[in-house]
Amino acid sequence: MYVFLLLLGCSLCYGRSKYFPETLSQAKGILAQYRFGITVAGYSCLCLAIYGFTAHYGWGTGLVIYFMSLSLAYCLLLIALPLHKYYLYLMASIGILAIFIENLP
Repeated sequence: MYVFLLLLGCSLCYGRSKYFPETLSQAKGILAQYRFGITVAGYSCLCLAIYGFTAHYGWGTGLVIYFMSLSLAYCLLLIALPLHKYYLYLMASIGILAIFIENLP
């Protein structure tokens, strides 16, 4: 669950960047319209993710896992977003499905 929050926060924060791909122009318009709310939502997702990692794994290990996951998330965003948006939706769906399967009892 914390990985999902981390990916959501990274994607919301990256949506504010000037390097956000033009192929997602519809999303860019929405991101520009609600700039402050999306900024708050992105940073709150990142803060909840860091809190979750540190609460679950402890301070040292949680911070290391958080920063490793953060760099992985931004790398995946930089690779995946310039692709066509249908590939992005497919990759996100597979990732969410994998997270749900992992958390099944």
